[in-house]
Amino acid sequence: MAEAAEDSGNDEWASPSNRGLMTGQYRNVLSDLSRPETRQDYTRPEARGIENSLSDISDLFTKVRDTRASYLDAQALKVLTNYAGERLDAIKTGPCTFDPSVFAEKLISRYGDRLDDDNEEENGQEGSFDWLALGKKVEEFSYPVPVMTHLYGSLDVPPPPAPKKRERKQKIGSMPDSSQKTVPTQVARGEEEQIEGTTREVERIHRVLLDVLRDNDGVVSYWQFVLDPDSFTRTIENVFHLSFLVKEGHVAIIETEDYPLFPWLTLPEEDSDGAMHTKKQAIVTLTMKKWRELKEAFDLKEPLIPPRH
Repeated sequence: MAEAAEDSGNDEWASPSNRGLMTGQYRNVLSDLSRPETRQDYTRPEARGIENSLSDISDLFTKVRDTRASYLDAQALKVLTNYAGERLDAIKTGPCTFDPSVFAEKLISRYGDRLDDDNEEENGQEGSFDWLALGKKVEEFSYPVPVMTHLYGSLDVPPPPAPKKRERKQKIGSMPDSSQKTVPTQVARGEEEQIEGTTREVERIHRVLLDVLRDNDGVVSYWQFVLDPDSFTRTIENVFHLSFLVKEGHVAIIETEDYPLFPWLTLPEEDSDGAMHTKKQAIVTLTMKKWRELKEAFDLKEPLIPPRH
């Protein structure tokens, strides 16, 4: 893990500022693809918009280092795929029909070696067909791996006989005694105390968060709240316990387009009908190097979440 973190530190596109730049470039690409006035540049058969955008996205993908940019790259490819389908539907192929008999005659004339009618009657042979040459030609357009199949043999094969069911003999004394009671599995005391400890810690962080939001006009930086400048381990624990509050809908995480890498914490808002917003999931990645950078960026001296005593 330490080697991976060191390698990512040597990559200039792995820094938070450059990752934010990549996210902004992908958002610009998606914005251009979704504009109605540019739709004809991608759906007309003679247009080159799909090829140009695909080339730009391929160049951007070489600099992707995080999951957010990868998700935006997949969204851009999905839009281009839809445009390619519309472009294919718009292509006019004309009244072309496929005639199997004409196709077979062309194959015979190209790969067949017909004998004369007189020689065919005398020798009782038919003209040969160069299947190997046809196979090599078709192989250029066939990508699946060939599989082994049984070509010869009778096709009218009767189904195999159904297996006979073996009757199970009831053993004497195998029935459980009615006096025996089923006892539920007992949870170990250590596991129970661990679950209770996690619940108490989540409730404590919830109380601390409400106090912090009350003192900061109802909003606080996500990283500023969970970071512990004195301990990387306690920072990871704070992220873990805060995820329970987000899952249960007690706190909401919001992002801004200007700073997508620095989310904010606030209380969840209700819709006009009283229902909560749709829940979403996200993955938080935090390394020792990123923890030090965030600690220096926020200039934290003391944690907002006091350590347990």
